[in-house]
Amino acid sequence: MSSSRALRDVVFVFAAAYACLWTSFVVINAANMPLMDDYDAILAFINDYADAGSSKRVALVMEQHNEHRIATTRAAAALNYHMSGTVNFTYLILFGTALWMLACWLFIHEAACLGMPLFALPFTALFLNLRYATLVNWAMAGLNHYTQAFFGFLCIFCLCRPPERETAWTRPLGYACLYLAAFSSGAGILVVPVVGLYLVLARHSQRLPMLGLHAAVILGLNYVVYGYRSGSVLAAGFPLPQTLGVVQFFLYFCGNLLPAKLPCLCLGAVALAAIMYCASQRCDLRYPEYFFTAVLQMLVGLSAGIARIGFGPEYGMESKYGCYAILLWASLIMMGARLMRDGSLKRYPEASWLSVAGIVGLSIAVCGSSWIYNRQSIENIAKVHWIVHPNEQHAREILQVSAAKGIYDGRRYISNFDQRSESGSRREAPPQRDAGEGDDE
Repeated sequence: MSSSRALRDVVFVFAAAYACLWTSFVVINAANMPLMDDYDAILAFINDYADAGSSKRVALVMEQHNEHRIATTRAAAALNYHMSGTVNFTYLILFGTALWMLACWLFIHEAACLGMPLFALPFTALFLNLRYATLVNWAMAGLNHYTQAFFGFLCIFCLCRPPERETAWTRPLGYACLYLAAFSSGAGILVVPVVGLYLVLARHSQRLPMLGLHAAVILGLNYVVYGYRSGSVLAAGFPLPQTLGVVQFFLYFCGNLLPAKLPCLCLGAVALAAIMYCASQRCDLRYPEYFFTAVLQMLVGLSAGIARIGFGPEYGMESKYGCYAILLWASLIMMGARLMRDGSLKRYPEASWLSVAGIVGLSIAVCGSSWIYNRQSIENIAKVHWIVHPNEQHAREILQVSAAKGIYDGRRYISNFDQRSESGSRREAPPQRDAGEGDDE
């Protein structure tokens, strides 16, 4: 056995061992309990869904939640209900987690196919960490962000590729993922202009009418068939007086890998410089799957900044946004690795080695810091035995209906709520969530 083969095997063993460790931690702490939007978006939805007819059930799945359609999340909850007659938040969390692990595997598999198996460890460390701590405990948020990130990536992976690399299943799967991403959360619709940009740059204009047809169907479902009510959590529109704040939010979002402002700001600036360099190397046509995946994550960051700047620029560092930053950086790393492999950086051998060292170092730093800063908060949330919702009386009523219908047994939360109400005493404060996490952008 050659030394390179032995090194590759060692890397895969370490990556697999760490993946098992991370998975066991998530499984242990993915408690079967509702948090925040879980009450309205999942429990109240299933309470109504259980008694509805077929057409009404479809309307309930497509119903607007805040300023979003979360049909993918609700479809997963409905499937869980049909399979067991109940709602299990652990299963919903693990479903989203499985999609995220599949995204990790796709990057590792692609690296191995390109003759770069040593990237298995950096990609595993980058994807499977606790930076996106919120998504480990909160089913609704996990499903929203994991599905939007995953299906958006898979859509681009299938639709933004040269014709010679297409198979019989790539376009049908790509268009299916287009719908899944668009109805996962509000920013999922951004995958449409990103795919359209690729088709224009790659001169595949004959495919634009088909993309336009699918976009029209999505917009029709969103605004005509099921209607779109006003009074959203936050109004749309570019906040011109806060342009600098939006830019800062955007940089935090793109660099949201480490738990500190300055490193995130610097990483965001590096990501912006890296995508510009990749564009100068025509990665949009050489490696379009990864170039446009990176572009999509940046557009999601910009749209989130415009919509959420009211919470302050630092809101771009929310843990729930970590999955988008990870996809962005994984795509940049993959393009950098392919540039090195294809000989584009032969003139700069020192830069190549420094890049590899930087990739490994960044992945280890992201992984290590996430465990140090987020492990305890995740474990604390998993032990919660009370209602975590802005309106506890409202949440209690939803739990009572669910318990009466046998959909979810929340008696321990109702009991704790009643004890507090009767005694008038102050409970132990619940573990702190990210600021403003009542929304699902």
